[in-house]
Amino acid sequence: MVGSPRDVFCCVLALMLCSLLRRELHQHGIDRSIPDILGDLGKIREVGRVYGAGPRGQTPTL
Repeated sequence: MVGSPRDVFCCVLALMLCSLLRRELHQHGIDRSIPDILGDLGKIREVGRVYGAGPRGQTPTL
């Protein structure tokens, strides 16, 4: 049985995003399978953003 069109769309979109991420990693010399990539992403618990130096040469901020 096939799910609703929205379910199918979400699954196809997820697969496309995973494939794009795998391709980007491969282009940077990181060869991993999609399940391995998703496993690593699932381990992330905190993300920080670093902002570059300001116009007056200030130190970068987190």
